[in-house]
Amino acid sequence: MKKFFAFLMSICLLFALCACNGTPSSEDEPDKGGGSGTETPVEDESTSLLTDKKFKNGFKVRGLGEPIYPEHADEETTEDKFGTLGMLQYGQSDLEEPVWTIAQWSSRYSLHDPEITDFETISEGVYRYENRSKLLQVNTETGEVTLGLKASECYVYGDRVAGQEWPHFLLERDITNQTSPSPFTKISSLKKINVSVDARLDYYEDCMTTEADDGLHAAQLMYYVFVSHRNPQTKSFDDMIWFGLPVFDNRTENVEQADFVDTGSKGSATEKYIYNLGSSQILPDGNGFYKDGEIYSGEDAPYVHVEVDILPYIRTAFDAAQAADCMLNSTYENLYINGMYIGFELPGTYDIQMSLRNLDIRVV
Repeated sequence: MKKFFAFLMSICLLFALCACNGTPSSEDEPDKGGGSGTETPVEDESTSLLTDKKFKNGFKVRGLGEPIYPEHADEETTEDKFGTLGMLQYGQSDLEEPVWTIAQWSSRYSLHDPEITDFETISEGVYRYENRSKLLQVNTETGEVTLGLKASECYVYGDRVAGQEWPHFLLERDITNQTSPSPFTKISSLKKINVSVDARLDYYEDCMTTEADDGLHAAQLMYYVFVSHRNPQTKSFDDMIWFGLPVFDNRTENVEQADFVDTGSKGSATEKYIYNLGSSQILPDGNGFYKDGEIYSGEDAPYVHVEVDILPYIRTAFDAAQAADCMLNSTYENLYINGMYIGFELPGTYDIQMSLRNLDIRVV
């Protein structure tokens, strides 16, 4: 747990690109007029906090983290477990450094390893990486990205038991600079923080070999925004809340709002506060991942629209965190959005694939 806490802090330190990352690039946003019209939020207009939303520069890739089976760790990889291993840039050498990162915790087969990962150019601007446990396909013309994760290739010695790690496959990124964060990311100065994505469940298979326990086993697509406290004295982000949107959960069509301290579920628990909204708060058009009470996947499955203004809920989350003895040295006025991730967490033996488009975080 201490190792992972140290790793979490290293993530915060890595979230240190220039402050302009909180403002749109010319590729991502049109000019709003008025000269420097993107320097401050404009009433009745919104600004995206995300740059390179079409993933044109590719991705950095992190290691596999802690293994599900420590006694068999030598079967997995000799690569750095937590650091950045390299980049996936579609076989091109003239691209800028990626702002997006792939995390592949406890997923057994490293997407970075060319010996076990196939790369293919599908068509102009469309690229695919695939190995035994993971699939990543990116359309750099439209920004649509497909993620696939096979837990059946990860739980090779039986379904998960209490305390074990579980496979993750995430797209993550920083959003602002530590020492001089963008004003677009200061929560107390904003009128709205609109988080959105459209997601389609392309494939889903239950591969459990024992009866599933809802407290141990699940297939989830989570969208987390990092609500972080910036210490005015140290000018660094020193504490955080995982603010979550449970886009998909195979256990229920109607996920309830939940909040708790991330502790005890696995060795790498972060001991940070988690505040997850419910399905009814994030799916304005209903839960299209289900049809007649059953999980609905395949080429004819609909794109499900996910959208919510999280600003009204952040104060509630912050108060709940402090009531649980978290964020005690933090103030609401010094909270910022400094990062995000979206992707799969599979505590159960399930194989799943989703396509995502229109991924965004917009502020006013």
